[in-house]
Amino acid sequence: MAITIIESAAKKGKILVHCSAAVSRSPTIVAAYLMKHCGMTLKDALGLIVRARPAVCPNSGFIQQLKELDLKLHGSLSLEVESLPSRKEHSQPEGGHKDN
Repeated sequence: MAITIIESAAKKGKILVHCSAAVSRSPTIVAAYLMKHCGMTLKDALGLIVRARPAVCPNSGFIQQLKELDLKLHGSLSLEVESLPSRKEHSQPEGGHKDN
């Protein structure tokens, strides 16, 4: 459903996908969209998202669902982790600014 909404909105121009903290839910939806509609692997999609927002940390259940999608779309897993490091484990992004 969310991907259908993104597709519809994207036809009209730029879009913003957000959730309360923009750390788990919205990055998961964006990763799934990039995988399904841009042909990216999970590793590439999350890499792009994390470069834009280093605090991104989808929960382990979302990671598992994205891994299943990766396997379905590409026939193999591009990311072997069970979960990403927690937000507390992230170092400060370049430029020394904390992500609040």
